[in-house]
Amino acid sequence: MKNIFPIGFFLLFIGCNSEPNSDLIIKNLQPSDSQAIQFNPAHEPKNTDSSNCKNVENEIGVGEECILKNTTIQKEYLNLINENKIDGIHNLSDTLYNENKAFAINDEGLISSEFKWEGKDKLIIILSYDGGVTEIDFIQNGKNLKRAIYYSGD
Repeated sequence: MKNIFPIGFFLLFIGCNSEPNSDLIIKNLQPSDSQAIQFNPAHEPKNTDSSNCKNVENEIGVGEECILKNTTIQKEYLNLINENKIDGIHNLSDTLYNENKAFAINDEGLISSEFKWEGKDKLIIILSYDGGVTEIDFIQNGKNLKRAIYYSGD
């Protein structure tokens, strides 16, 4: 027993002095007095393209708006699924219907998805989670596409 104590103490000492990996830190977010919407950065889309994107905060929540060159709603919808840019999005169908639809999913925290078309050039997808809602807006403008992803908590 006396030989185990120094080894355990040494391992504890090394563990306490090592630099933590920032990807593994989980922060306990508390509501602030300003009622700002807080979200988990792990839910943010992984922006790997060379598009013109900016972070935004509005009445819906916080998120990202991008202008994507030479693409369509269909291509970017499939890109979001294939790149798994949003938690649980791989549960959505590869088929993008040209009519309003809603689907119950109930997998990996994703409860449901709703597809709302406003004309042929605007699609809004609402993903409902246990802890909030993610809204994805696609607006086609000629050959370019505005894609906005907003996160809001309950």
